[in-house]
Amino acid sequence: MQQLQQGVDVRSDLAKWLSDAHWPASKDDLVGHAENAGAPDRVADMVRSLPDRRYSNVADVAKALGLGVEKRRW
Repeated sequence: MQQLQQGVDVRSDLAKWLSDAHWPASKDDLVGHAENAGAPDRVADMVRSLPDRRYSNVADVAKALGLGVEKRRW
C-alpha cells in the first residue's frame, strides 16, 4: 500500500508542475517547462529521464515513467 501511495504522490507532483504545459509536448518542451516553473529537482530529473517523444498529457508522462495511472472507480 505504501508503494501505491508513493506512486500517487509522484503523479501528483508531476501534475502540479506540468499540468499547465502546452499539450501535446515533447520531452524538451516538458524539461523547459519544469525548469522555468521552478520544479523541484526530483520532478525535473524525472522529466529529463523521459524517452524522447511527444506526450499527450500528464498521465502519458506518468505511464512513460512506469508510474501507471489511476483507475476511475465508477
